[in-house]
Amino acid sequence: MSKATRDTSLKSKSPAQFFADNKNIAGFDNPGKSLYTTVRELVENSLDSAESIGVLPTIDITIEEISQRNFEKLIGQEHHERRDEALYSDFHAGVAQQKKQEIEAKKAAAKKSKPGAKPEGEDAVGGGKADLPRRTSSAASGGIYRVTVKDNGQGMLHGDIPEMLGRVLSGTKYGVKQTRGKFGLGAKMTLIWAKMSTGLPITIKSARVKQSFISDYVLDIDIERNEPKVHKAEKPPNPTKWNGAELIVTIQGNWRQYGSRIRNYLRQLAVITPYAELSFRYLGPEEASKKLEMRFCRRTSWMPPPPADTKHHPSSVNIELLKQIRMQSKCTVLKHFLQKDFTSVGPQYALRLISEMGSGQEFTPDMKIADISDKQASMALGFANL
Repeated sequence: MSKATRDTSLKSKSPAQFFADNKNIAGFDNPGKSLYTTVRELVENSLDSAESIGVLPTIDITIEEISQRNFEKLIGQEHHERRDEALYSDFHAGVAQQKKQEIEAKKAAAKKSKPGAKPEGEDAVGGGKADLPRRTSSAASGGIYRVTVKDNGQGMLHGDIPEMLGRVLSGTKYGVKQTRGKFGLGAKMTLIWAKMSTGLPITIKSARVKQSFISDYVLDIDIERNEPKVHKAEKPPNPTKWNGAELIVTIQGNWRQYGSRIRNYLRQLAVITPYAELSFRYLGPEEASKKLEMRFCRRTSWMPPPPADTKHHPSSVNIELLKQIRMQSKCTVLKHFLQKDFTSVGPQYALRLISEMGSGQEFTPDMKIADISDKQASMALGFANL
C-alpha cells in the first residue's frame, strides 16, 4: 500500500497573513476583546495625531450595534430564516450548561434536606420557578458593530492613506522616540479583523491642517499579498477647513461581555489625559433600544510637550544596527560620525572610543566611515565594548 506523500515544498507568509493567523498577538483573541482593542487602538491613534501638532485632542467615539437584518442588507444578502436551528447550537456550551444544572440540582437537594428549606422549584424570592440562564451560540459569538472614531488631529496625507492602513508593518512611528505604538499594527489589525469577521472595508475621511479638500477613502487589505485594495479614493471640497481623521469600521464584537471594559478604559484614559475631551455613544440595533452616552470634559488646557526624537546610545547598538546608522549618516569621518549619530558622545569621548577600538585595526579620528568594512565594524564593537 502506497503511503501518502507529505508536502515538503517551501512556503512563506506575508506579514498580514502571519498576524491574521495569530490575532491574539495583537489583542484580537475573540469578538469581545476585538471590539475593545479596536476602540483602544483607534482612540490612541487619535490622541497621537492631535498631540503631534500641539492641539488639544477632541475625540468622538460611537459604537453602533447592527441588527442581523441590516447587516444582511450591508453585504447584499437577502434575509434568510433559519430552517434547522440544531445546526447553530453550541454543543460544548450545552454540555457545560448541563453540568452546571447538575451541580445546581445537587446544591438544591442539599439545601432541601436542611430544616426550614423552601419547597423544590421555588426561587429565593418565592413562588416562581428558578430558570437557569442558558448560553446560546449568539451570546457567545456576539454581534455586528460599526465603530466610528473622529478626531481633530493632523490628518493623513492623501497618497499615504492606503499604505498607512492597508499594509502591515508600514507606519510613521519608526525611530528612537517614545510613542504609544511603533509598528502601526493596531489599526491594520482592525482592518484585518473586519475583513475576516464581516468582509466589509474601512471608510476613512481625513484632512490636513488648512487643506482645501477631504481625503475620502474606502479600502480593505489583500491579506495574502499584504497590499491595500482601494475601492474609492475621492477629494471632495473642505469648505470648513476641518482637519483630522474619521475612521469607520464594521466588525464582529461582543458589547455585552466587553462593554464594561470599554467604559472603564475611557474613564481611565480621561484621568491620564485631562487635556483631552472624550465623547462616547453606544447605540443599540433598534431605535427603541437602550442608548448610552458618556462625556469626559477637558479639565486643563495644558498639554505635555510631544516626545522628541533621540539617537541610539553607543551601548545599545549591534552590528546590523551599526551598519544601518552608518549607511544613513550624513557624516564622512569617524569622529564626526560618533558625535553626530549617537547620543551622549562628545568630542573627547569620541576620541577615547576611537582609541579603545585599537590603532592596530587602523581606526583613526579622520578615517572615512565608508571605508570601514563589516569585519572592522564587528571588531570595533568588541574592542570598545559598545
